[in-house]
Amino acid sequence: MRMKLGRAAVVTAMTAVAGLGMTQVAQATVMYTSYEGIQGQVDDDPGNGAASWVWAHANSDAVGGVQYEFYDGNIASINVSYGSSAVKNTAADVWRFRVYSTNSSGNTSYSAWKNLS
Repeated sequence: MRMKLGRAAVVTAMTAVAGLGMTQVAQATVMYTSYEGIQGQVDDDPGNGAASWVWAHANSDAVGGVQYEFYDGNIASINVSYGSSAVKNTAADVWRFRVYSTNSSGNTSYSAWKNLS
């Protein structure tokens, strides 16, 4: 009986310590979306020293990219086409982003904006 109580106490103590450590972890925002053959993702805390990380990928038959806006109102984009991918590390935090696709007639359409905060 003593052995079982001793093990239970150790497991309880280890769980309590592990639980405290886990509450200390910072939460980053990573958002993904896709639209008409284009995929986009933004990470606002990529862990590589950049403020944000933006990724775009086009399916083999698609042309488009990811447009992203900073908190100061400046807008930038990454263009991709026909199976390519591109990445951009930014010096400022990204506020929101959307994916766009350009058809063979040259018309561009956009997904809805996705806010990171």
